[in-house]
Amino acid sequence: MEKIIRLANKTRGRSARYARYLYPVLFILLDYIAILLAEQEALGLHHLIDTDIAPYAIAPKYFYLWVPMIFILFLGQSHAYRQMHSILDSTRDIFFAVLYGFMACLLIIYFSAAGAHTSRLFVGLFIVLLVPNLYLIRYLAKKFIKKCHLFYEPVILVGAGKTAERVLRYYRNDLGYRYDIVGLIDDNPLSQKVASRFLLYGKVADAEAIIRDSGVQNVIITAPGMHRDQLQDLISKIQPYVRDISFAPDLIGTPMLGAEAEVLFSENKYPPA
Repeated sequence: MEKIIRLANKTRGRSARYARYLYPVLFILLDYIAILLAEQEALGLHHLIDTDIAPYAIAPKYFYLWVPMIFILFLGQSHAYRQMHSILDSTRDIFFAVLYGFMACLLIIYFSAAGAHTSRLFVGLFIVLLVPNLYLIRYLAKKFIKKCHLFYEPVILVGAGKTAERVLRYYRNDLGYRYDIVGLIDDNPLSQKVASRFLLYGKVADAEAIIRDSGVQNVIITAPGMHRDQLQDLISKIQPYVRDISFAPDLIGTPMLGAEAEVLFSENKYPPA
């Protein structure tokens, strides 16, 4: 049985690696389409508004290459293609990426030979249309991905109490997360909802061996009652075998260097577990 579980987890791990590369490629293509649509829509509105002059046109190298490339680079810098974030955080990151990309485009256009021939109306229409285009296309894509259970990454959950219920509920309802819980590690699961849905791999003392042998690269620790020293020891042991560790502990005295805190907004209304 243990060998079957290990083989299943490694198979999931290989699938997750493929998904990890396919997912950013898909969204780079979708963002490219959204940028081209915004440019085309801006040109169409420009022609409708400025009817007294000859139709405005933008050079193909700017339309198809330089403008999309600049915005995709800034979106990449905001981790829009790699890290899982809540839909709210993604919305914020995309907005600032578009803002910085817009400023970069202005600098490039107005300090190049194209500057004298660039329409301010087109630039204004384009930036106004780009944000909703990116949001809408990304929202529809994530909705489809979530509904079809695509590009999910296997995760081992450490801790199966009320906090685990809340975290899993948040991940399930938020379009930004694609976690597939493959098993639990807990000494005494307190939540029957969680324990009945997922396979219990073993105790916390065996976490290092379980995670090392599973091949799973994502671990979520939902044990806020765990003692600080025990938590630090657990993280230090499993860190060499995984790519991402998320945790919801009591943070008093816990070193947070290099860690990123993220608030589960929709779960704030529930009392602490």
